[in-house]
Amino acid sequence: MRTKNTFGIHYVLRTNRGGKGKAAIYVRIVVNKTRTEMSLKRSVGVDEWNEAKGMAKPKNDSLKSLNSYLEEIRCRLTSAYQEFVLDSEFVNADAVKNKFLGIEEQKHSLTSLMDYHNLHMIEVLAIGTMKNYYTTEKYLKEFVAKQFKKEDLYLTELNYEFITLFEYFLRKHQPVDHQKGMTNNGVMKHLERFRKVIRLGVKMEWLDKDPFVMFKLKFNKVERGFLTKEELFAIEDKEIKIPRIQFARDVFVFSCYTGMAYIDVM
Repeated sequence: MRTKNTFGIHYVLRTNRGGKGKAAIYVRIVVNKTRTEMSLKRSVGVDEWNEAKGMAKPKNDSLKSLNSYLEEIRCRLTSAYQEFVLDSEFVNADAVKNKFLGIEEQKHSLTSLMDYHNLHMIEVLAIGTMKNYYTTEKYLKEFVAKQFKKEDLYLTELNYEFITLFEYFLRKHQPVDHQKGMTNNGVMKHLERFRKVIRLGVKMEWLDKDPFVMFKLKFNKVERGFLTKEELFAIEDKEIKIPRIQFARDVFVFSCYTGMAYIDVM
């Protein structure tokens, strides 16, 4: 589990983008598992570069001045990164680069996407269906808090790994209101709802790509059984001494006679 950010700045040469005997200098920004590069519009002789130290060999005043410029860029990038950390905001390599360049990002987050979906779907979907989306949202918030130690994430953080980690979280989640965890199909239903929300984000261009593209939902085929009249009467008449089980039985029997879904009765 990642509990803190990792950050690094490295200078690299691109020999195919410099003049004769020269190489263009690029700065590589690394934050956690994200990486981006940016041209500094400066070049240096290949034989004048210390690759191990990521700086020019200070042979003359011009190269010393170049090193001072590189150190200034390093300080400004570090400052941009630290602003995100101090504000407790999610940060990746592109965010640091954009802040350095003065580019304002639209900061669409997981929570803002869920809120947008629920606001626009509340008049479209049935009450029971909306309750299911609220439950999925609750599990997402619990997962983000546990896995990333944050209240929210930017949509740019979502990838295939996020989906698989969320699936694992759901499978291992132990509810406090009953003993059993989720079945495979229960996990898949949450992921199915989450996928629909993500696809909405892609359609609105809040996300560049769908993290679910390579993910396959795998439902187990279930043959639904039914109770005979005698079996239902037997459940009604069964003496149960545990209040929690008695309550669950009463809700189930009520659902059988009214045709209401168990979750709606609850």
